[in-house]
Amino acid sequence: MDPAFLQLAYISRATEPFEEDELFQLIDHSQKSNKARGLSGMLVYNSGYFLQLLEGPAPTVEALMEKIGRDPRHVEIKRVFEKRGAQPIFGSWYMAYKNLSTFKPALRQRVEALIVQLAGKPKVESPEEFMKVLQMMRQEF
Repeated sequence: MDPAFLQLAYISRATEPFEEDELFQLIDHSQKSNKARGLSGMLVYNSGYFLQLLEGPAPTVEALMEKIGRDPRHVEIKRVFEKRGAQPIFGSWYMAYKNLSTFKPALRQRVEALIVQLAGKPKVESPEEFMKVLQMMRQEF
């Protein structure tokens, strides 16, 4: 395990609702940008909230988080999970995205509940459960 490798998840609230075409533009830009930076991850957008996992070299992930923190499209940005030295979940997926409505119902309900929980708490309560949900999401992509 590489201690310089960082997995970081955050949740934020969109300042304005995202239309589907705006979301796809964001995903396209993120995929190109993340590929150039050597990052991978996934994004979920639901009910005005973003849940994103970023994976890659710690300084690069931290720099991107600073940029996200200045992005006027986000407010209430909270880091909810950080793990160093982990194996990447999304590997060569520079920014995986799938509409939450297309997930299997049980997983969709878990992810929706997770977003509601994280919106009101400073961190994930169970990192193991959070990782399990991420792994399940990975299988849906």
